[in-house]
Amino acid sequence: MRKILLFITLLAVGVTFFACNRDFKKPPVPTLVADRAYIFTDEERTTLEAKLFKFSKQTSVDILVYTTPNLYGYSIGEFGQRLGKGWEIGQKGFKNGIVIVYKESNEMGPGEITIQLGYGIEPFIHQLKCKQIIDQIMIPKIRKGYVYEGINAAVDECMALTRYNVKNQKNEGKGSFILKFYIVVFLLLAGLVITLVLTLDDRYTTRGRKKANIGGFEGGEGLSNNLSGNFGGACGSW
Repeated sequence: MRKILLFITLLAVGVTFFACNRDFKKPPVPTLVADRAYIFTDEERTTLEAKLFKFSKQTSVDILVYTTPNLYGYSIGEFGQRLGKGWEIGQKGFKNGIVIVYKESNEMGPGEITIQLGYGIEPFIHQLKCKQIIDQIMIPKIRKGYVYEGINAAVDECMALTRYNVKNQKNEGKGSFILKFYIVVFLLLAGLVITLVLTLDDRYTTRGRKKANIGGFEGGEGLSNNLSGNFGGACGSW
């Protein structure tokens, strides 16, 4: 009997581990709405995803909406962070992804919500604002049974807070790259001129002169290869 119970326990742990890792693995087909709790109608899911993909194309900001019946032992904040990293939410180098996770209220535990932000988003949406969106916008609607409306309203709020600022950030990033390029070119030309002057000076000086040691130079850090970056945000429950 003990062996049977042990086998069932190990099997349950294995299934949970497999399901959890499957959720954190980037899906082969890109999506920004994953309704694992099956709370959206087909029309709601299609409408929301179309809006999110359009916003991503316009601003480069990815917003992932994820519903689930189970957190597999993780806190909802950590669950959202793992999704953001595993699914590579946010544009390369800018870390401008947002993850909204809704865990339904069921026998597995109370209902919970989190909004997790990539570091590139935090200058525009701070954690206190995430908490306000959850407590003042999402939960009041969800308590009345309007789950889709609550999530959709939170998405609209995140879009409004990032639409203008992130586009400027992107343009500033391009401008900064161009400026760095011209600085590098200038330094290379200056180094070449100095080298030529010293070479000619050695050639026409009878005693000779010790050649200057013109070292190389390093640029700043390049864009990060981490597509998602780290995430931080706020959580709520009801």
